[in-house]
Amino acid sequence: MKFTTFSLTELLSQIGEDKVRNKLKGFRSKDKDIENFLINKAIFFEKISISSTYLIFNSEKKLAGYFSIANRSLILQKEDLDIISKTLKKRLTKSASENKSGDYVINSFLLGQVGKNFNLEKNNLTGNEILKIAYELLLEIRQKIRVKFIWLECQNNEKILNFYQNFGFSKIDNFISENGYNVMIMELK
Repeated sequence: MKFTTFSLTELLSQIGEDKVRNKLKGFRSKDKDIENFLINKAIFFEKISISSTYLIFNSEKKLAGYFSIANRSLILQKEDLDIISKTLKKRLTKSASENKSGDYVINSFLLGQVGKNFNLEKNNLTGNEILKIAYELLLEIRQKIRVKFIWLECQNNEKILNFYQNFGFSKIDNFISENGYNVMIMELK
């Protein structure tokens, strides 16, 4: 099945906010946070430039999935550097700047949300395909805005961790985000 991706901004300008909200209302996820973000926060975050959301439609023009990205640095505090592996520390600090307090700031993209619509009877879109679409978009953006890494926060759930690791993300061991989640990172190549 063929999929088409539209930015939320593009869709808002083409068909208007009311029609976009109607399309979003039909989205259902197994994770209520993913569903809630798309239905209740994505448009607001788009308008105030916190994140950019991309909607993936199937050939029948039904919303099959989405992802949200933001240009948000990953900050590793001085004490965090002592607990991560030496190999990862070397790889990350090579592409980071050190601020006045000794923290390392890694210019990167945050993959904030990834969601599949489970409200469609036949939705052939896989989570891996959503990640691939997001990754390819970020490679295009990287040609204009030099960023080396993409990172995400996720629950400490073996299935979720394996899903992202199978795509190429590496878990930053012993590092928990300020939101209490595991942090995973991947180099954009």
